[in-house]
Amino acid sequence: MAWAKGYTRDGWYYTIDFSKKDGKFRVHFADWRKEVWLLEELVVQPHNSLYRVYIRGAPTDIVGDLKSVVQTVANQIAYELETRGAANVIRGTKKEIPKPISVTPWGAARLVLGRAVPSAGAVAEVLRERREEEIGAPAPPTPPPTPAPAPAPPTPPIPEKKYAVGLGSEGLRRLRRLFEFTVRTTMGIEPTRKMKILVEEFLYGLDGKYKFAPRDEAIENATLELLRWIRDEFYFNPEF
Repeated sequence: MAWAKGYTRDGWYYTIDFSKKDGKFRVHFADWRKEVWLLEELVVQPHNSLYRVYIRGAPTDIVGDLKSVVQTVANQIAYELETRGAANVIRGTKKEIPKPISVTPWGAARLVLGRAVPSAGAVAEVLRERREEEIGAPAPPTPPPTPAPAPAPPTPPIPEKKYAVGLGSEGLRRLRRLFEFTVRTTMGIEPTRKMKILVEEFLYGLDGKYKFAPRDEAIENATLELLRWIRDEFYFNPEF
């Protein structure tokens, strides 16, 4: 169960979990990579008939039933992440690969999973498909040389092939798939009719914006804009 989730100030998607077994919090990050940090010195322990929060072994004034105590701490962690960013609060660095131990406002944190291991994110999937299409099937082996045929009559020159521009129908299809995939994985819901109408209007604008850009550049830029738009339009919108 995630007690808090959202986006950090520096753009990482995060969730905050709590384990009753060890009384500790874990912060999960995803930015087309995955990391899980254990807040080792932030502990919730029984206190009389209630629960109390301890930081570095020292008791705090956060006392109450387990649910309210855990939710209070999760909200505090979420606030720090969304106002200061993952690099400043948990990771201790803006680099892709952090050190295994960092110092947080709640004591030491240890990287227990990840070290920025690549994950199958939506953008990676789209770019992988594009690379596979560009590479295509391997060329057949070169046949042995044959005697030169008789000269053929001259043929008209083949017109130079123009490079593709804009998103094209295939690019728009990929962006629609990316939209549905992202909504399902980050929000845990099926895209509604209203959401599909809104995304079609947004894609129409992207299609016009990148109408004359090279195809690869248009799709890559539109992909990043679509992901930011999904985050701002739906994730933080209480209607969805």
